[in-house]
Formats: sequence, C-alpha cells, structure tokens
Amino acid sequence: MGGNARVEQPDQPQSLVLTIVVSSPLYLRMSCDYISARSRESKSPMLKSAVLFAAAFLFASPALADGPIPVTLKNHRFTPSVIHVKAGVPNVIVLTNDDDTADEFDSTSLKVEKVVAGHSSGNVRLRPLSPGRYPFMGEYHSDTAQGVVIAE
Repeated sequence: MGGNARVEQPDQPQSLVLTIVVSSPLYLRMSCDYISARSRESKSPMLKSAVLFAAAFLFASPALADGPIPVTLKNHRFTPSVIHVKAGVPNVIVLTNDDDTADEFDSTSLKVEKVVAGHSSGNVRLRPLSPGRYPFMGEYHSDTAQGVVIAE
C-alpha cells in the first residue's frame, strides 16, 4: 500500500446559516459548511442555492389560518354560530359535540359533511374560500343547529 495521502483542512471553516420563520408553526434552518476557505465566487452558488430553496419552500407551502377554529355543539346549537375566516386560505374547524347523540356538520355551499359522535370531537377541513357567506347546519337537528361561515 504505497502512496501518499494528504488531507487539507481549513484553519477556520466558514458557515452560512439561513433562518426563516413562517407564520404557521414551521421553522426552517439551513446550514451549509464549506470545506475550505476559498474566494467569494465559490460561496456564491451555495448562497444562491440556499436562497432559492428557501423561496421555493415558502411558496410551495399552503398558507394556513391562524389556527384551528373551535366550535361547540351543545343542546343541538353551534357556538359560535357565526364563524369568520380569512378568504383564500384553508381553515380547520374543530367541532366538539357535547350532546349525547351524534350530529352531522353539513354544508352544501362549503361542500363538506362530517359526522361527529356524541361527547367527541372531529375536524372539519375547509378549502380556500372566496369572500362570501357559507351556511351550515347540523343535519340531524337542522331546525336548531344552524350557522354561517363568513369568508372575508
């Protein structure tokens, strides 16, 4: 096994850290360590790649509402019965059914149906909505369980 092997290590490795905080609970940190301390030209492609990756990640992620929207069904009535959401972004309603019997969150205009058993919870996912009013009801008790989603 003849031959010489030589490994070069820089005196002080250089690092680039790019941190991006997004409004939803996402946190992205990218770290790129350089093997040698070379000219700025060698760092430029790495920096451009990191910035492009971060921009692509941000634009590809769906923008979510501030958080899940809690709604309670008790005595066959929704509380709150008027729900305001931001238009153009997906939303999630966390429906807690405090009644003894099951009910179905139903809305033709929202294009959603969700049965929630008594004394349990379920998530109702709303697609991004155009500005407007979207009525919903409890399918099994439609005379009292009524509400509206207002996208603004």
